Amino acid sequence: MMDSVHDSFSPGSSRPSPSTLSREDCWSEEATFTLIQAWGNRFVELSRGNLRQKHWQEVANAVNDRHFNSGRNVSAAKSQPYRTDVQCKNRIDTLKKKYKVEKARVSDSNPGGSYVSPWPFFSALDDLLRESFPTSSTPDSTDNNPNLRLSLPMAIIPVPVAPRSAIPRRPFTD
Repeated sequence: MMDSVHDSFSPGSSRPSPSTLSREDCWSEEATFTLIQAWGNRFVELSRGNLRQKHWQEVANAVNDRHFNSGRNVSAAKSQPYRTDVQCKNRIDTLKKKYKVEKARVSDSNPGGSYVSPWPFFSALDDLLRESFPTSSTPDSTDNNPNLRLSLPMAIIPVPVAPRSAIPRRPFTD
């Protein structure tokens, strides 16, 4: 009998590579821009606060109204899978993480401000999140604000610690 576990994952198997697989949850650039716009509107309305489930549903509805083919006159090339509120939230969370990495790359690689991120969503997210992810060169950072600096003691002082329990233990027997 063949060992199906080893056969299905062998290097010579006929499984397609991950790069050739199409994912149903893959977001197009257009749908992602629609998502950023819809989320950004709610984000600003809420004074840059967290969205609740009803807000995420509104965001998902906006994305679906524009990109989901529900039998209306939408070409197959523009049709995207139906998006749930959870998928929209997860996509925004992923974009925020990527934005944070790109923001650090932009600020680290170019003190003069000449480097521009090639990531297509950077400027749209930067307009919304710039205040949430300040760079180290901004006046609000802890490096430039003496009130936020931590002062560490010059020496470590040992602190006496009481026994764990006041209940006497039984002696260990073999």
